[in-house]
Amino acid sequence: MQSLILKAEETAAYFVEVADNDNINGPKKTKSKIFTIRVPSLQELFANADQKQNDAEVELTRTLEEAKQLGEEMQRINNELKKDQRQITFEEKEKIQKAMEKFEELGSKVDDIKQKLDEVRKDLADNNLLSEETLQKYNELQELMDQFSTEEMKKAFEKMREQLDSLMRNQVQEQMEEMQFNEEMFKKSIERTVNLLKRIQIEQKMDELLKRAENLSEQLEELNKETEQSDLSNQNKKEELSKQQESLGEESENLEKEMEDLAEKMSQFDDMPKEDAEQIMQEMQEQNNKELSQKASEQIKQSQKQMAMQSQQQMMENMQMNKQNMQTMQEQHAHAKSNESNGRYDENSR
Repeated sequence: MQSLILKAEETAAYFVEVADNDNINGPKKTKSKIFTIRVPSLQELFANADQKQNDAEVELTRTLEEAKQLGEEMQRINNELKKDQRQITFEEKEKIQKAMEKFEELGSKVDDIKQKLDEVRKDLADNNLLSEETLQKYNELQELMDQFSTEEMKKAFEKMREQLDSLMRNQVQEQMEEMQFNEEMFKKSIERTVNLLKRIQIEQKMDELLKRAENLSEQLEELNKETEQSDLSNQNKKEELSKQQESLGEESENLEKEMEDLAEKMSQFDDMPKEDAEQIMQEMQEQNNKELSQKASEQIKQSQKQMAMQSQQQMMENMQMNKQNMQTMQEQHAHAKSNESNGRYDENSR
């Protein structure tokens, strides 16, 4: 079986053929159905991750609202438990059991979200699409979400079940107060998780735009070489190069829009380099890469090879500048966060 190296967005079709060892009548062969495999593009990989993260954020926010409602219900139950009666009633026991079931249900939801986010991290890491800083943030996220199902919380549930069987009001009330404390910690953990997830999305977007700028720069260079080596009197080749050029122009426009989206997301946090992102976005707008690409495409159609190559060269220089600016922004942000962490460590060491 030969190895096959596919590029992004390329598709391969294959089937399996087997034969028996009938040496008398001759080997009989059979074929499987045809399978296809497609390599996703850089944009598709990141878009898939974005969608899953957005879904996780929505689910976590919904879980937080349910946890708040549960907290209110637990407070009502605790108020009822302050009666003078020695034993809890059947209705009170039933309410407590339902509250415990709801608490455990919310914990299971968070476990599912944690698993999905870990799959996102693994997919991006396997494709070498994350910086060390973003990977570190993912590790922090996993550690934070591990706190949702601690041994202490499990023991608290077991102890509450034991107390419910005893029906002793004072003991059940003490355990309910401990459950309320756990529920409060659960809510705070979800809030911190949502906050950290938003930060991860921003840092991941920085990773994405840098990768896409690198990728676009490489494609522009390849197209420039191909244009130089091509015979533009060949109509088919001319149309092929023109379409490639238009596609890269659309990608440059998408990159500009994504940078605008990144700057908007950064506005949620005071310690994010929003001004740097806005500056890069402004420079990209002034470069007019979409117009440059359209110009190069028309020049190719008109067989103006040298002029088309000059337009392509200008786009390449612009994209190299964008890539450098993005890299500088990312490095400065990582350096600032590192200094901030070291400052906190020094302060705590005193």
